[in-house]
Amino acid sequence: MKQSERLFFQQGQRCFFCDQQIPPSEISVEHLHPLSKGGSKEDENCVICCRTLNLILGDLSVKEKLRVILLQPTFRRGDRQEEDFLVG
Repeated sequence: MKQSERLFFQQGQRCFFCDQQIPPSEISVEHLHPLSKGGSKEDENCVICCRTLNLILGDLSVKEKLRVILLQPTFRRGDRQEEDFLVG
């Protein structure tokens, strides 16, 4: 079983950050501690999230990622677009 499938199952088919259910075709593996900053590919460092969030979070630190997520207004999953996220 691939890591993405395993994590997707373990997380109940929900985005780690926004807790919305996501279809398998839209999942993305997010490294909490970015690979570019020395993070690992181990399951303990990885979560499943929406592709949009993964693009936005990029190689931000865990602290920066949490800040982006916590600053978001409530939104419905089907309506969100990359430009809907507040960054910084």
